[in-house]
Amino acid sequence: MIESTSKSERISRPLILNREIINIESHQLVLLSNNISNIPSIEDLRRNIDYTKLFSTVEKCLQYINQTKNTVTFMICSRQFLPDLTSKFQNYKSISKIYVFDFSNDSTNSEKILPSSDSRIKETVYTEQSVLINDLSHDVQQYLHFEKQSDKLAELQQTSTTYFSSSWITLVDLWCHLQYPMRCLIRLIL
Repeated sequence: MIESTSKSERISRPLILNREIINIESHQLVLLSNNISNIPSIEDLRRNIDYTKLFSTVEKCLQYINQTKNTVTFMICSRQFLPDLTSKFQNYKSISKIYVFDFSNDSTNSEKILPSSDSRIKETVYTEQSVLINDLSHDVQQYLHFEKQSDKLAELQQTSTTYFSSSWITLVDLWCHLQYPMRCLIRLIL
């Protein structure tokens, strides 16, 4: 419940926007793992990307990504899903980065190198949550900075286009309404 205070009374209203259902950001996080106890902390992930979805099968995950293809997607997946993903995610252009993790007890503490031809897949298998979350945070900040710069550029282009076109209209209008001596008018036309 959200409470708003007015001069004379307190009014309680229910929260209208449910962040579990509606994504108001331009990006999202998709986590793919069949072992819910062996995933990064959801709270830590949501500090970087508020809209986070969990999946336990590749098919449902890719179906969801296809439904949200206009949203930039950061994906975290368990190492066991990587072979299935590499053959299927090539057509999903909305996926920005893929982070592969293996937090199992039998994994070593050092990061393992992944051979990959796709630049969207991070080259390491993350064995520590903190390193994964730091890299995710860094990449999200880079994306947000790029998005902000793109918005500024689009605004600048819109402003300059409007100014440029309005300047030409004003100049042509001025030429049409100037008083010319007859000899100059003949030269202008010829």
